[in-house]
Formats: sequence, C-alpha cells, structure tokens
Amino acid sequence: VRRPSLQDNPPEDTLAQIVDACREVVTEGGLASGDVLGIGIGLPGIMDLQTGVCHWSPNFKHWKDVPIGPVVAAGVGLPTFILNDA
Repeated sequence: VRRPSLQDNPPEDTLAQIVDACREVVTEGGLASGDVLGIGIGLPGIMDLQTGVCHWSPNFKHWKDVPIGPVVAAGVGLPTFILNDA
C-alpha cells in the first residue's frame, strides 16, 4: 500500500500514515497478527537503531528525535525496526 509522506507536516501525521498502512497490509492480506514477525522501516537520516529514534532526516524537515520504532510498534502491535535506507 502507499501513502503520501506528508514531509512538510508534523511527524505525528506521517507516523499515523505509517501505522494506517501497516494495519491495511495485515488486514487486506488476510493475515493474523501471528503471521507477521515485525515491521522494518528504511529511511535516510541519522538514527539510533537500538531505540528506533530518528534524530534527523533530510526528507522530513520537522523531524528531530522522532521515536518512529516505538510509535509504530505501539500502533500496530508488532516489533518495529528502523534502518538507514542507504
């Protein structure tokens, strides 16, 4: 599924889009939560891979210390990992 990145919006808007898209993949794919082991998110920037926090991203000008991993994990109910997409 695809969603707009909302790069000029506050981080919460983009995180809500990510959570919504992840839920849609599970629902429309006919998957049970036990069928999915976790979520991986790749994006450019400086991040802490252990905590799932993006400290800065060139694509999202309002992002500073955004807890992507924890927010998406809580919203979807699955372990979530971030990685620099380079």
